[in-house]
Amino acid sequence: MLPFAQANGSGSFYAIWNNGTDQPLYTMPVVVFGDEGGVHIVADNMVQLLHLLTFDTEISVDFDEAYFYKDEEDYEESENLNEYLKWMKGDYGLKQIEEPDLLIKNAQDQYKESFDEWFGQYFTDN
Repeated sequence: MLPFAQANGSGSFYAIWNNGTDQPLYTMPVVVFGDEGGVHIVADNMVQLLHLLTFDTEISVDFDEAYFYKDEEDYEESENLNEYLKWMKGDYGLKQIEEPDLLIKNAQDQYKESFDEWFGQYFTDN
């Protein structure tokens, strides 16, 4: 695990999982560790995490899931969102994500089973 960024204001953080496939670092799966528990695969790779961030809210992490939620009544656009979206479109051809949970689900479909098996050697629910 290679921790690299704070995920939200309450202490959750992102880490890259070196899953032993000898792939470049930026192509390895991304995991979120919740500040109150919960560890979840959230993206197939760094570009997908950057795409999730275009939703412009912090991730929520609990024991059962990680998700992005935007309360339209309380939402305030980030100061440099438009510049970030232009960069994502220009460098990666990606627009602002509208359904981040689908991207998280796809990453979990691909990696959750193998991650849970690997992580299980370090953690049990006892």
